[in-house]
Amino acid sequence: LDIPQHIHINVGDSVFTSGYSYVFPKDILIGTISEKKEDGKSSFWRLKVKLSTRFSRLNTIYLVKNIYKTELNSLQSNFKNE
Repeated sequence: LDIPQHIHINVGDSVFTSGYSYVFPKDILIGTISEKKEDGKSSFWRLKVKLSTRFSRLNTIYLVKNIYKTELNSLQSNFKNE
């Protein structure tokens, strides 16, 4: 979402997490761009991403609880209000 058309994107480019969120760490491979179209209603790209993980084939997953989530949410809320 929200990828402006002045950004040069090619089919086959890799998509990684940015690290701008405290939820997802930086540099985790999401997948590759499989389709790129202009969104006729805006100046943004409409992209399809082929995921790098086949979720139907996962046998084991780990859930990690962030014990600082409440504090992080509070800090983020306070930051937005200033």
